[in-house]
Amino acid sequence: MSQRHRGLGLTLLLSLLWIAPARGGAAATAAPGVVWAAATQPGSVEVFWLPTGSRWPAGGWRLERVVGGRTTVIADALKPGQDSAAVAALPDREANAMRMFDEQLGRAGLPADQEKANEIVIGLSAATDLTFGRALGVRYTDRQPGAQRCSYRVTALDGTGKAVAVFTSREIDPTRPALPPPPPGALEATTSRDGVGLTWTGAPRDVDPPVVGYTVERLGFDGKVGLRTPRPLVIGAGRAAGTPLYVDHYAPGEAEVTYRVQSVDVLGQGSSWIALRYYVKDLAALDPPKDLRAEGGVNAAKLSWSPATNPHTTGFTITRSTMATGPYTVITPQPLPPSAGTYEDPGLRGGSPYFYRVQAMGQRDEVGPPSDPAMAVPRNGTAPPAVTGAKADVGATRVRLTWDPVPFDVAGYLVERQAPGAPEWVTLNSRVTAEPRYDDFIGLSPGGTLRYRVVAVAYDNQQGAPSSVVEAALPDTVPPGPPRITAIDGSGGTVRLTFVPAPPDSDTAQLLVLRASTPSEPGVASGAPLPGDARRFEDTLVEAGQQVVYRLVAVDAAGNRSEPSRAVAVRVGSPDLPRPPAPVAKLVSEPFPRVVITFPAPPPNLRSVVERQVEGEVGWFFVAGPTAATEAVDVHPPREGTFSYRIVYEASNQVQGPPSPAAEVTRGGTGRVPPG
Repeated sequence: MSQRHRGLGLTLLLSLLWIAPARGGAAATAAPGVVWAAATQPGSVEVFWLPTGSRWPAGGWRLERVVGGRTTVIADALKPGQDSAAVAALPDREANAMRMFDEQLGRAGLPADQEKANEIVIGLSAATDLTFGRALGVRYTDRQPGAQRCSYRVTALDGTGKAVAVFTSREIDPTRPALPPPPPGALEATTSRDGVGLTWTGAPRDVDPPVVGYTVERLGFDGKVGLRTPRPLVIGAGRAAGTPLYVDHYAPGEAEVTYRVQSVDVLGQGSSWIALRYYVKDLAALDPPKDLRAEGGVNAAKLSWSPATNPHTTGFTITRSTMATGPYTVITPQPLPPSAGTYEDPGLRGGSPYFYRVQAMGQRDEVGPPSDPAMAVPRNGTAPPAVTGAKADVGATRVRLTWDPVPFDVAGYLVERQAPGAPEWVTLNSRVTAEPRYDDFIGLSPGGTLRYRVVAVAYDNQQGAPSSVVEAALPDTVPPGPPRITAIDGSGGTVRLTFVPAPPDSDTAQLLVLRASTPSEPGVASGAPLPGDARRFEDTLVEAGQQVVYRLVAVDAAGNRSEPSRAVAVRVGSPDLPRPPAPVAKLVSEPFPRVVITFPAPPPNLRSVVERQVEGEVGWFFVAGPTAATEAVDVHPPREGTFSYRIVYEASNQVQGPPSPAAEVTRGGTGRVPPG
């Protein structure tokens, strides 16, 4: 019996020892021991006894049969080892254990817990093993019990033969064999890696003699019976839920067997058997190889492992993934034979990691758990070919490169660039680009020519030959610096600017003058662009009293415009007004009397004002204007006499210049111009 099962039985045995005496009529708490007796067959009584709560007697035991008040001694001073036939039948281990226990019986000074443990273990062995009980001197077979009802009394003797304790069995009929113990129930079996686990419902414990254990047998497909428990299996308290009561570690795999279990009482009587037919699966047949190895080859992976040694393994299945955690795909449509130990997986991409697992198969086509993954990294037999069809599309701030994909399984492409005058090629992308396109963002450029080439890179880092060189002529997209206004003057009705371009002067091909009314306005171009070497500008298209804001913009030969210069404001002063020439005045009678005055057009930004004076009167009176026309009409001339007309130029700020000479008109005659 295993130590685990023995330990579980201690609680059960102790409870039996304290319960049974009460059935014989003695108080449970005062009983010095317990004795069971029952006829196991007509004319033969089996007797078994154990003390409780005290040391086993040094003088042995006296066994008496009590019939109608008369006592007959049938055995005296029974001690361990007296039944030589029983001792000879014991295995060496149990014989030594009994001998050591016998030596300790008379030894004083043992610790109480050690003495107690020794008694319990020895008592447990005696309760579950008839031979051990007889060799220990606590079992006896009365082969002449007579035909009258009787009981059996056991007396514990000290070293001097004096009685120290007495306990008696219940009264029995020696001619009537005792009923067998009740059987267990609900036998079930499960297969695990440890073997076949059996569970069942225990027999009732409130029977006398009490059930002390269970015997398990296994019947093979050949009909042979194998006893799985050499002595009754004691099942005690403390077993975890779901734990098998018994595990058959040596059950045959892939075979149908029959398990039988019976209850055994303390006198060795067995109950009827309960049986269960069960097919034992060989779970070990599904164990994967422990030594899977993978090695990368030329566009292939080579796997190796130890062939199957389990006769119930029918083959192997291989799965593959590009990640260690999966998902995995079966790559062997037909399982490999169990004798196989190698496999080659062709057609793989060089430089990519591949993970493999092997699973064993059983006789019912079950697939077992996978092995630990093994990784292989194949390599390519050749480098990728050179890239063809490279083209460059030049934009304002980027160069877009395109090319034809290579007919090869590659990780991507590297783009290299060579600057004007530079001897080396510089790789632009730190990681390969998978698409056959790349944008080189160059930003603003002063122009020049860049050279490009493309290299294909395989997954195993092998690089192909560079493509043919493609050139990209860059436009000049760098604008010149903004010019600077150094001086401004708005006197005399004209604005005069002085300015300088940003260095270098050669970057400025033209200059634009922007004019606005306020600094917040962007302004519009004033006149045609100035040449790049201009340093002055006069604006006559302004009005006196007006505030004007100026900015300059430089334009280079490529048409790039600079940012506007800092805004400069000026207020236009009054111009130096000239004296107009004398007008011509003519009296017209039809269809109504009027005077028509004609005169030259005024200078730019000036207007003409027509005035009249009647002879003999003081002052000039307004007739028409200010106007840019060359003719005016006085529709209400004087009715008679002589009167004069003159022209005065007026600026936008209403400042007037010197008057022109006057032209006289006499009603009824032609006007004349006075001398001077």
